Amino acid sequence: KISIINCSELEIEYIWHTIPNMMNNRSNPQVAWVRVDTQTILSIHHNVITQNPRISLTYNDHRSWYLHIREVEESDRGWYMCQVNTDPMRSRKGYLQVVVPPAIVESMTSNDMVVREGTNVSLTCKAKGFPEPYVMWRREDGDEMAIGGENV
Repeated sequence: KISIINCSELEIEYIWHTIPNMMNNRSNPQVAWVRVDTQTILSIHHNVITQNPRISLTYNDHRSWYLHIREVEESDRGWYMCQVNTDPMRSRKGYLQVVVPPAIVESMTSNDMVVREGTNVSLTCKAKGFPEPYVMWRREDGDEMAIGGENV
């Protein structure tokens, strides 16, 4: 079974994300971990192949193998696969979803504006994150605002 863990920005700093694989009772099988979407071999048996220092490998009794990704980043999102060199070869894929909290992009967001009453004004708010954030406008005093000719 491959378990995938969602994470938030706070968890990225403190949690080791683990993708475990439980195997049948086999004697010393060779196990490989692969990043599927980039076709990158991450580990073969006891050896970490990737140059990424955030990736490590542990195992229990040659039956449970764990790929650890420390300080998960948004670029780690994607498909991972565990391959076992049995006959026939067995593999299991899992998708690592990385949740990124919303943040306002200051360089693409309007600053304070002063306009004459009765004139039109356009305000911009750009937010980023995953899943894509929803931007909602409201006045501090709670009064209605006209957006696109409708009071909201």
